[in-house]
Amino acid sequence: MAGLKVALFGRFRVIQDAHQSEGFEGQRVRELLSYLLVFRDRPHGRESLAEILWGNLPPEKSKKNLRQTLWRLKTALTEQCPPAAADLRCELEWIQLAPSQAWWLDVAVFEQTFLSLKNQRASQLNPEHFAQLQMGVDLYAGDLLQGCYQDWCLAERERYQTMYLLLLNKLVQYCEAHQDYETGLAYGERLLQHDRAYERAHRMMMRLYFQAGDRTQALRQYQRCVVALRDELGVGPSDRTIQLSEQIRSDRLHRPTLRTLEKNDWPEGPSLEDTAKRLNEFATTLTHIQAQIQQEIDSIHSHIDLSS
Repeated sequence: MAGLKVALFGRFRVIQDAHQSEGFEGQRVRELLSYLLVFRDRPHGRESLAEILWGNLPPEKSKKNLRQTLWRLKTALTEQCPPAAADLRCELEWIQLAPSQAWWLDVAVFEQTFLSLKNQRASQLNPEHFAQLQMGVDLYAGDLLQGCYQDWCLAERERYQTMYLLLLNKLVQYCEAHQDYETGLAYGERLLQHDRAYERAHRMMMRLYFQAGDRTQALRQYQRCVVALRDELGVGPSDRTIQLSEQIRSDRLHRPTLRTLEKNDWPEGPSLEDTAKRLNEFATTLTHIQAQIQQEIDSIHSHIDLSS
């Protein structure tokens, strides 16, 4: 019998033989199955599981709901795919779903792709890596379990969003390094769809437009960045972004090397102007301290002279 394909990105779906499987329509059944699949690497105590999914109810009621929902889930799995049902392990005190080959899970494949490539820098990526990255981001059909607002889901949703954005970053860097500007711009747009104030994505797109020979769109991208930062965060662009816009405006931007592109992964440090300003302030403070020390020394000398 064919296995089950479970999609947790975007709209929850359980598919078998290219058809939507029945028996998983109940919201609580879906939440329990989703939780056990997301945290498939460990067993879960029944009490803690009942508290997580039905924390707004008294303990006895939450435990009863867990037992009923667990029975519905096991029944649905047994009817749809007995090998998959065998992976649902229920003991007196704990429950675990350890997916075997009877399952295909989009978040598992996505996470495996991320972990295999997270330490690869732009200069280390090859066409095979690029294909893996594309497959990974294509799996992300939407945020985790759209429509679910349980606390555990919100935290995991943010974690998967971060992984998705990092994969997109690598794709854009690869495209820029290999002069595939059109594809890079498409992935850049996907970055901004998730966070329109993501300043690094705006900078990457500014460079891509300019290197593709479209300085006008590069400068318009800068204006989009300015507006997004103002509307979303109430701030202006960083010095690095402003300098990039000035280089584009004056037609002085050179094609970056892979090493330059990789530096975009590093946290932005203070500009030279800010550093010089802080050093000047520190020097002024030291001058005041030195003056105070000298006054204290002069005062001590005066007392010594008077006493003698």
